[in-house]
Amino acid sequence: MKRLLLILILTLSFQSLSKADDIRDFQIEGMSIGDSLLDFFSLEEVKRFRAYFYNDKEYKILQTNLEPKNYDGIEVAVKDGDRDYTIYQITAGIFYEENIDNCYIKQKEIVSELKDMFSNNVEKNSYKKKHAADGTGNSSNTTTQFEFKSKDVVRVSCYDWGKEIEDERSYADNLRVTIIEANYRNWINTKAHK
Repeated sequence: MKRLLLILILTLSFQSLSKADDIRDFQIEGMSIGDSLLDFFSLEEVKRFRAYFYNDKEYKILQTNLEPKNYDGIEVAVKDGDRDYTIYQITAGIFYEENIDNCYIKQKEIVSELKDMFSNNVEKNSYKKKHAADGTGNSSNTTTQFEFKSKDVVRVSCYDWGKEIEDERSYADNLRVTIIEANYRNWINTKAHK
């Protein structure tokens, strides 16, 4: 009986030690912040990804729908000109056309899994806001964010697009899971749109 109790105590202790305190412990489709995109795709495949830039072109977004297992598409942020294609942000998405309620259900499932995965040192907050891309005010995103002490972030968001913008821009309601490295996050907030 004492041996069983000791095994139980040791097992519970190791489980709490294994909780993630570093964003690099978290992966989407096997990829993590700091990895090279070339570990997952050939250079030829990466060159076929769609590239998007902000006003400040220090980083670029590369978008693909090449064989993701759990998502409809993947975006990564890399520094422009980086031959290693080091990943600074990963976003994976699932489309929920005309079915935002299923998005919210999936969001709750993922948030619950993340709460169990991350240690108590990770700060969690949730918010809902109107999306700036929709001047009618009918589009919103509902987000739960986990912020590490390093200021790295994991976000789980449901984007509920208004009918007008769905028709005009061919947008669909979607779920996004995003991992953001702190320096890239700072760049997005201070330089990307200038």
